[in-house]
Amino acid sequence: MLSYKARQALGEQLMEIEEEIGKLKEERRRSRELLGALRDELRRVDWRKLPGFKYGTRKYLEEIERELKELVDARNELLKRESEKLVGRAKIVGSTLVKCGLWPLVGVSFDTVIIDEASQATVTLALLGMVKGRKWVLVGDHHQLPPVFRTLEEAVEQPEAVDPLSAFNRLVRLVGEEKTVWLRTHYRSNPAIIGFASDHVYGGRVTPHRSCEGVKLEVRPRGHLSRILDPEKPAVFVHVEGRERAEGGSRWNVEEVEAAKGIVRGLLELGVAGERVGVIAPYRAQRSKLREALGEGIEVSTVDAFQGREKDVVVFSATATERSSVRFAESKRRLNVAFTRARKKLIVLANAKAPWEGLMKQYIEYARSAGAYFSWSPHPPSTNQA
Repeated sequence: MLSYKARQALGEQLMEIEEEIGKLKEERRRSRELLGALRDELRRVDWRKLPGFKYGTRKYLEEIERELKELVDARNELLKRESEKLVGRAKIVGSTLVKCGLWPLVGVSFDTVIIDEASQATVTLALLGMVKGRKWVLVGDHHQLPPVFRTLEEAVEQPEAVDPLSAFNRLVRLVGEEKTVWLRTHYRSNPAIIGFASDHVYGGRVTPHRSCEGVKLEVRPRGHLSRILDPEKPAVFVHVEGRERAEGGSRWNVEEVEAAKGIVRGLLELGVAGERVGVIAPYRAQRSKLREALGEGIEVSTVDAFQGREKDVVVFSATATERSSVRFAESKRRLNVAFTRARKKLIVLANAKAPWEGLMKQYIEYARSAGAYFSWSPHPPSTNQA
């Protein structure tokens, strides 16, 4: 964006240089093509008899390269100076934490630094931005997932421990929740979706704005998926009689893959655009199986990678059925992220018979009480209130 603004500001001055660069590149291309076409013929010639031709051709190409380098350097210097001017004049500058320590922001300070998604930034990463401001504001959610670290070898998926590394979490622990500012009004999702998280994660402190009442799917489902896809039931639970399989330290569940495939197909047949649908799972192996089944056009991701994102419809495949795996899948922060990505429709796929003990168990009861608990079948599903 900064480069684009700098190019706009330089206008014709930059255009003239770009035109000259283009001409020289074209001349270089034609010269190389000509030499290539003559290569076979020139192999038959005794170069000792044509020293001037060989020397002159090489010098000509060297001259083009020299002029081209000078013009490119001049262009880059113009863009650099203009970018620095733009940063100096700007009242608001946006940057990633890493890039704020690099040109053109290196050495630049600000009155206030605001770090968004600070609960996903380590202290060391956040400090890159914090040291540039006289005042800083960290915006985040310590009830969602902590920073994700990549290693050379993929680790086995395990429940996260109490996280000491998030800058936001560190600050909350330091000053206490009573000194933090809560954004209490929610503007994004249907009340039935955010209402569960508000009651069971945020202690009832998040209230949906009245405009959220109208955030619903605009479809008229028919057939055996009509109750699952009913716009009047924005948050549903679908019991899938499946079991997990182990694969390379991860987990997958073929029955939930098939259920997700059937539900997504039903959404597409109702006219819901593929880009409005997201399918997420806690396990990498399940993500891979879902991608294979759904193909292109539907975004499939792990919960951790989907944090900060949203879709009109989110299908969450819990995958786990064994006690040893349920703990990872049912992590309160992981489920909170999964349950709050949808705007209009949240569809949770899981085996209700698995040993759920925490937030998933509460969600199942939440769905039962709302008449939004169903059992999956490729044929008409049955409502189950028992």
